[in-house]
Amino acid sequence: NKVLMAEVNISEGTNKELIEKVKKKVRSISLMFSCFFQFSCVHCKRSIHLGRNGLCSRCQKQIKTFPYCGRCGSPLQHYAMGCGHCLRNEPAWDRIVIIGHYLEPLSSLIHRFKFQKQFWLDRSLSRLLYLAVREARRTHGLPL
Repeated sequence: NKVLMAEVNISEGTNKELIEKVKKKVRSISLMFSCFFQFSCVHCKRSIHLGRNGLCSRCQKQIKTFPYCGRCGSPLQHYAMGCGHCLRNEPAWDRIVIIGHYLEPLSSLIHRFKFQKQFWLDRSLSRLLYLAVREARRTHGLPL
């Protein structure tokens, strides 16, 4: 087993120079890593540089978000914590978080995970949910 190490001499130069040296090292390590591991989008199979969430930027942008009621999930003109619908028909839950419209590519990712037993999609779907929860904290004051 070979260990990849990056060394930066902290005693040299200013903070800007140090930051640039670290950035160069990270880029070179990233390039070496990408030579050994090819990441591709879990939906369209296009090559991607970082395999963190498994989706390329094009597929990520296809997931359409919309303003919704943070209580019942009804589409609204702007984000709110309540609407007329949930005042008339109180939901059984306190809060809701929505990733986006149930359209491609989100619908096929969920379908593949649930019905085709492609459980390796769990990271991509959990990353989408994580980002939706972070957005709900900002738009709806979702406490954690």
